[in-house]
Amino acid sequence: AGTLVNTSGDLTSSLGNSGSASDSLKVPSLSLDSPLATDDVINSSEAASLTVSGTSTLIEDAQGVSVTVTDSASATATGATTVSGGVWSLTVDVSGLSDGALSLVANSVDAAGTGPAQASTTSLSKETVAPAGHSVSFDQASINASNETAISFTFAAGEVGAGYSYTLSSAGGGAPVTGTGTLATATDQITGLDLSGLGSGTVTLSVVLTDTVGNEANAVTDTATKDTTAPGIAFDSPLAGDDVVNAAEAAATT
Repeated sequence: AGTLVNTSGDLTSSLGNSGSASDSLKVPSLSLDSPLATDDVINSSEAASLTVSGTSTLIEDAQGVSVTVTDSASATATGATTVSGGVWSLTVDVSGLSDGALSLVANSVDAAGTGPAQASTTSLSKETVAPAGHSVSFDQASINASNETAISFTFAAGEVGAGYSYTLSSAGGGAPVTGTGTLATATDQITGLDLSGLGSGTVTLSVVLTDTVGNEANAVTDTATKDTTAPGIAFDSPLAGDDVVNAAEAAATT
């Protein structure tokens, strides 16, 4: 679909007069906005409502546009909308399609039935599997007054390249400590965490990984006990009943 250029013809009359004419023949067309799903990769949060949009030429308002998305097993998901002012948009639920490469085709015709005007792409893919199988653990057995400003934790089996966000909170109160970053290795260590603002009690570490296309893993956690109260001794008072030790009390004062 589009414009056919250099359409021409030659005419010769019975008297031998000749001439020629040319024109451009225009036909209805569709185009797709790109990329779809911001990066042409559909993640788990986008699969149930994939927005597909585009523009049209020479297709009247209220003319229908149908979209079909097909996976590698030939399963399909479809949607339909209408043209308005040369643009169109709809959502398609592709959650039932397999992960991997997808093809997408949009079709329409003008009011006279000319067409089909068609737009398609094979650059679309679906990836909905979030990071899994990883864990985090405190590097310190407990948190006390001597180490509370230099706490660390370590990943195990993390997905390299995934983003992480962490929160440390205490049952004893205090403002949670948070942070973000990107895993450079599967066993990254996050150091220099200052937990002096958290109260004594059970401290919970919660970490969420998000892969490069936006699939978010379930939170993984670990706990440690924080106790920054120094040991102390107190005396009962008064001693010897009146803080005066007499002869009868001298040999064994409690």
